[in-house]
Amino acid sequence: MPEQSRTKKIALGVIGGFLLGLGAALLREKHRDAFFSIDDLTDQTRLPLLGSLPFNQAIEAIDKNPNGSEFGEASVANHQNQAFLQAAEALYTKIRFLPIEPPVRSLVISSVAARDGKTTVALYLAQSAARMGQRVLLVDANMAFPQLHTRLGVPNAEGLSDVIDRNLDPNELIQRVPYQKNLSLLTAGQTGSKANKSSASNQMKYLMEQLQSTFDLVIYDTPYLQGHADANFLSINADGLLMVVGIGKTQQSSLIKMLKDLQASRLPILGLVSNFSGEDASGGSEEEYIDDDYFDAEELEDEFDIFRVSPRQ
Repeated sequence: MPEQSRTKKIALGVIGGFLLGLGAALLREKHRDAFFSIDDLTDQTRLPLLGSLPFNQAIEAIDKNPNGSEFGEASVANHQNQAFLQAAEALYTKIRFLPIEPPVRSLVISSVAARDGKTTVALYLAQSAARMGQRVLLVDANMAFPQLHTRLGVPNAEGLSDVIDRNLDPNELIQRVPYQKNLSLLTAGQTGSKANKSSASNQMKYLMEQLQSTFDLVIYDTPYLQGHADANFLSINADGLLMVVGIGKTQQSSLIKMLKDLQASRLPILGLVSNFSGEDASGGSEEEYIDDDYFDAEELEDEFDIFRVSPRQ
């Protein structure tokens, strides 16, 4: 019996060691499938890199403690936030001066998988364009996981899904973002059973045309591409698609396959935006501190009057 017990323990040890080794090998392979540098990203995709945004924990820290219990912590966080805003402004400048006719006035921002940072890129890009004098509309087209209303502190009683499904007047639903000049938001609204079909509808196409004719820039935040077709349908009616890639996170194989599929569908891909560290790995929403651009209330009097969406005959 002792000999059999010893043999059994040895066998279990060998099997356990094999499984641990296999698990470690799989983790290494998965890790190896990511992009580890900007050069790696551009070499593998052959697409222009329009910007690189420095995600970091300091921005999240000031969001959790905006008053700054310690001056040093708040100061560092604010410095990092300014660096992020400057990078976003550089990104918008590149997009604005792309050799495309007519110039880009509407774009879709997406990523291959979840937590690659697309929502933060969309938000900061919209804010940066607004700070540079553009009249910007940010549209939360992420029916699966709408976040922008929470990030910007506005209600989400009615929004995009209600415009499409219930034929509501978007002029009554588009909201000015508090304390941020030139920036407006159309929230996702209360998504229902038809929400996933909204992006492919004629109503959405008509809505996008009208929004683009009303604002200087319209930015659509969409679900990630794996398992969702929303970004594809929206990109057809927008001036282009901006792909967000997490350095050290986004899988090379998944991105390259997705880009081939998009190119085969002749969807306009403007380029890539890289980020370092991406969204909060805890799985929560990537709430970042947004630098308020304060302005006088009198400047809000130039109310926009757009249109009422009606079904096409």
